[in-house]
Amino acid sequence: MMISFKPVLTAIVLSAMVPLAACNDTADNETTTVETSDNMTLASALTGDKSLTTLASAVTETGLGSLFDGPGDYTILAPDNAAFAKLGEDAKTLMQPDQKAVLVAILRDHLIPGELSVEAIRNAITAQGGPVTMRTLGAGDVTFSMDGKDIVITSDDGVTGKISGPGIAAANGSVIQVDTVLRKADAAG
Repeated sequence: MMISFKPVLTAIVLSAMVPLAACNDTADNETTTVETSDNMTLASALTGDKSLTTLASAVTETGLGSLFDGPGDYTILAPDNAAFAKLGEDAKTLMQPDQKAVLVAILRDHLIPGELSVEAIRNAITAQGGPVTMRTLGAGDVTFSMDGKDIVITSDDGVTGKISGPGIAAANGSVIQVDTVLRKADAAG
């Protein structure tokens, strides 16, 4: 039996974008997105960035690559290689075939429906006058807040990290690099 997620995703996108309504007022010259291509998909953006090879491998292993080559718009909060290295042996364990469901759950908690930029997140925090919470495709929440000039991300299980680089805009979404895997492996399973 095949379940259609389109109505659910539409509802999630609409509800998630409400706090970011003020984000669309960004001037064109205020961008920190490093790369934009009408032809590059999220999947090719991940595989083309040497600091995201562990994530690209995880996406391939879980079969999510086809999602990132598709037409839907997503924002990937992309843990860099150093973020996975911080997990130590847990990172190696997650890549084992018997851990595929756990890895998929963790990756889904790094996906936000719709295309966001670092500037849009910063503007939303400013417009809101404080933290902004968004729902992930894993049905968890991530909260964005400011610490000086840094954008801090906190997952609903208490893991905290920072946006660690400019975004990459692709034809079907954006990749925002983060310095931490935003989900505890034991909380995903």
